[in-house]
Amino acid sequence: MQSGEVLYLYDRSSNPRKKGLVLINSVGVIDGDYYGNPGNEGHIFAQMQNITDQEVVLKWVTALCRLFSHHF
Repeated sequence: MQSGEVLYLYDRSSNPRKKGLVLINSVGVIDGDYYGNPGNEGHIFAQMQNITDQEVVLKWVTALCRLFSHHF
């Protein structure tokens, strides 16, 4: 990430209907100090909630979120 940049993590609109999953905080905001932090090793995490009463099994390469960068 560059100075003055923030990342926004959005849930895919098809997740609730197709997978029964929602991004818990609706929009994830990732600040510049997240990058290079040894506590997270540069990984971006998305906490999802299953809104069904069924188990959800995902394939390894399943797109759950969209990530957008924004300069301020």
